[in-house]
Amino acid sequence: MSADKHRSVLDKGRIKLHEFIRMVVSQRTYLSTFIGAVLLSATLSATAQVRAIYDQGALGLAQDLKRLNTNATVLMIGAHPDDEDSALLTFLARGLSARTAYLSLTRGDGGQNLIGPELGEALGVIRTEELLQARRLDGAHQFFTRAYDYGFSKTLDEAKQKWDEKIILCDVVRVIRSFQPHVVVSVFGGTPADGHGQHQYAGYISPLSVKAAADPSQCVDAGAPWIVKKFYVRHRGSGEPMLKINTGQYNPLLGRSYFEIAMQARSQHRSQEQGVLELKGDLFSSLDLISPILTGENDLGIFDCVRFPAPVQIDLKDYNPSQPDLLIRPLLARLPESREALLRAAGARIDLLADQETAVPGETVPVAVRVFTPLADKLRLVKTEFNFPQSARPEPTSTASNFFGREKPDFAGYYNIAIPANSSVTQPYWLISPRNGDLFSMPSGDSASKPFGTSAAYADITLEIEGTQFVVRRPVEYRYADDIRGEVRRDLNIVPKIAVAFDRELLIVSTDATQMTREISVSVTNNMNGAADGKVRLALPTGWNATPVEAPFAMQRKNEKATVKFKVEMPRTPGTFQIKAEAASNGDTFSQTMQTIAYEHIQTHRIYRPAKADVKLIDLKTVPVKVGYIRGSGDRVAEAIKQLGVDVEEIDPAMLASGDLLRFDTIVVGIRAYQVRPDLVANNKRLLDFASNGGTVIVQYQLPDTFAQRNLTPFPAQQGPRVVDENAAVKIEQPDHPIFSFPNKITADDFKGWVQERNLYNFSTMDPKYIGLLESHDSGEPANSGGLVVADIEKGKYIYCSYSLFRQLPAGVPGAYRLLANMISLPKAQK
Repeated sequence: MSADKHRSVLDKGRIKLHEFIRMVVSQRTYLSTFIGAVLLSATLSATAQVRAIYDQGALGLAQDLKRLNTNATVLMIGAHPDDEDSALLTFLARGLSARTAYLSLTRGDGGQNLIGPELGEALGVIRTEELLQARRLDGAHQFFTRAYDYGFSKTLDEAKQKWDEKIILCDVVRVIRSFQPHVVVSVFGGTPADGHGQHQYAGYISPLSVKAAADPSQCVDAGAPWIVKKFYVRHRGSGEPMLKINTGQYNPLLGRSYFEIAMQARSQHRSQEQGVLELKGDLFSSLDLISPILTGENDLGIFDCVRFPAPVQIDLKDYNPSQPDLLIRPLLARLPESREALLRAAGARIDLLADQETAVPGETVPVAVRVFTPLADKLRLVKTEFNFPQSARPEPTSTASNFFGREKPDFAGYYNIAIPANSSVTQPYWLISPRNGDLFSMPSGDSASKPFGTSAAYADITLEIEGTQFVVRRPVEYRYADDIRGEVRRDLNIVPKIAVAFDRELLIVSTDATQMTREISVSVTNNMNGAADGKVRLALPTGWNATPVEAPFAMQRKNEKATVKFKVEMPRTPGTFQIKAEAASNGDTFSQTMQTIAYEHIQTHRIYRPAKADVKLIDLKTVPVKVGYIRGSGDRVAEAIKQLGVDVEEIDPAMLASGDLLRFDTIVVGIRAYQVRPDLVANNKRLLDFASNGGTVIVQYQLPDTFAQRNLTPFPAQQGPRVVDENAAVKIEQPDHPIFSFPNKITADDFKGWVQERNLYNFSTMDPKYIGLLESHDSGEPANSGGLVVADIEKGKYIYCSYSLFRQLPAGVPGAYRLLANMISLPKAQK
């Protein structure tokens, strides 16, 4: 029987599920007999934006039933978002119905961002969310440790220096003991073959954690000991693996192979450019069994030789997809673990909807609780208990016109919930306190393993079916219709009444400037329903003055912003200084900057920091030049050029294709622009012609396969090396070159205080027409002069600079600004 016929028979309800599965089993291998998935928790479901059809209706309930009939549990461990073997996770969760999870040591904070300007901790929030979207599709759970991704690393030793082994070990042990996997799979082996030093660390810590989890004398505060039955490492390199799993098997219930679903999940890693093809056909994940060593037996499956108690079985003969309510009684007997399956069997859908996305402390928020079910005669809404004080309110009268009419729930309740005046703002729990080096600081009583904390507002809803009561928890959401995307849901967040922000959180001031007064703007945002007014004040370093001393603001409605301006006079004293801002309103003082992280594929999150601006007074000279900027990905260098007081204009696709480029002295190409700007690739010759006619082109770091390998450089070159030690020695190879003398004298001191790395994707081999200006390399590696090179192109100059200015400039590193000023000034140095 064909797969199409299988689906047709099932859809028409002519046979029951157990008969359908038996027909499929008779024609497929042992591994393909298992059809199921991990039942996602209510919290995960609420935060996910992607809607997986695999968890809905008859498909979702069928997977719930298979999952309830096994206790098999497996944990995969890697270092970063995107390290996971997505296909294996999907096979385990949706194929073998095992409770499956991925533990990422970090949240990917140290990478680059292809979709926006967020870097560091803000990028970690995005990548945490992207992992949740992936798990929503592949069916696994997601865990973390407190390790901060400090950037690319080459050695295990560096990772050990950054991450306290005892702390990370116990973080992993805590996950093992709470999740209780029978099998652990390490993505990495803990050797230099893993490449990235953080990969090596993940491979190193995994077997130690498995052993420690079973030892009651280790990590005594991390839960009761747990013995892992089998430990695998992902097979890499030559030789035959001990176990090959065909993740390309087609699942007739899901209508796709596990690999196809996995690649759909992997494509959720948008900030990492992980969009991939959803390939069909046989594809394999390969594993090597490390412990225990099996003698005289073949390892035929990941759970072979693993003994675990079987739960009370639900007879699949009782499941008819056309009558899922026949399963209600056996599911009631399996409470509380069967709660979500029970809701699916009853067709029950629960909404807790507020009419606003944000609320402030002390505010009252109307919330509607609505339950929809085709079995209104069997299900009853007993009570709703919010985590905040609540009071009943009348059902609102809708005046909104809707072509389709109003929703008509089977059960409903309408409440006002009172947000306490002392409520904390909603933010990622690991960012509440400052980091301790490269480890996040955890709030008291919190584990580092959760993706996000408990929803700010939620309710425990008591339902009754056939005389049995059970409780489900749901978050309060804000639902709205986007004109393009349709229905969008966001969790209700608690925010400060007023948010305060500087227009620039970093101010670069030259001590050589003609005058030392700068205009500084501060914006205030009203997050309250209603008007807000007050005054903004600055806290200045000793000897600094602001005019006015305080500035009034007034706003009439929620989300309105007001901007106030100050003239700040500062001395010519070199150094780093800080200006703070606060807004006083109605007897309260507000001094937090709220950064909203919003993309359509993830939940919106808000992170907070003190409202302050760092001021760097440095010895910096500039000359008048006209700069054109071609923006890349996650790129804030154009803003840094503006800080120099230089005339800079962004070059859009139309200007690049047909505009007058010769009106610029220098054109700067942003990081990875050749990857994200097809118009740049198409018009690369115009850039080279600009240089030939006397202009200066500066290209910041690019990926090899989108740049040098495509012959987009003026002369042949190959890329490869990178220097990850931000303190690696830098030698100026051509000290008399104008880049090191005009208008600023560049010395070794300009390479002090750098962050995360020196450079990346340097030229490894290059045409003799290029001149290497700087040399730097990591310890134990050969010298490399391909990080900053210059070449003559007829009348002009071409510069490739892979030194990580995109990280140094936002961090306020003085030497990076001085070097940038010299590079963009090169046309003037030659005249």
